[in-house]
Amino acid sequence: MRRCLIVSFYLGDSHFRHICTQQITDLSLIINENNVEITDEDYTNSVYEIIFAFFENLRHLTIVLPSSNNYPLLSLYKSPSKTCFSLTLTKLCINAHNFNDVLALLDGRLKQLTTFVVQVDHINNRISTVYKMNDLPALKYFSLTCYEETGGYNISVLPLLHRISHLEELTLYIHITDGSTFITGTHLDNEILIHMPQLHTFTFYIACETVINDPVIRISSDDIQ
Repeated sequence: MRRCLIVSFYLGDSHFRHICTQQITDLSLIINENNVEITDEDYTNSVYEIIFAFFENLRHLTIVLPSSNNYPLLSLYKSPSKTCFSLTLTKLCINAHNFNDVLALLDGRLKQLTTFVVQVDHINNRISTVYKMNDLPALKYFSLTCYEETGGYNISVLPLLHRISHLEELTLYIHITDGSTFITGTHLDNEILIHMPQLHTFTFYIACETVINDPVIRISSDDIQ
């Protein structure tokens, strides 16, 4: 996907532009622009934001990035609250710079969102206070993947999960290194499952590095299950 192509469609005044803006409801984009010279913030404003603004009736958006770390990610740092705003989008699959970008996308700018699949580079160990933290009753499927180690599980991830109590499907892939949390079956019940009474599918890989000072603590078969 090339920025010049998007911009030419966006600025043009033609029948084709009208078809694109009004009739395309499902869009999958593969970004192959390996550009280490542009920041994530600049790329978000010049590409991602134009996509949201250009396709006015978009319902499903999937943006696929190769595995290379050189590809620009969505970053809403210091962006206006209307950046990546949509009244129609119900499904979004995207790669974001960090967990604060997830909070930004869920602060009211995508009110119709029911399915949200996101991979982030890292999860912050300090939660942002600039975004709205209202409950998200419309969200039914949420998938969060982060391959980097994080100490922000308790501070960042759990508060978000507590806001999506109407969730039906949840996928988590995270590596926790905060040194205090041991993910047992009891923890999953008390901190996640009890807050999601409609949840019927929970797929997870949660690696946890924890220093255990109490030698009496043992992992039970229930914890393993």
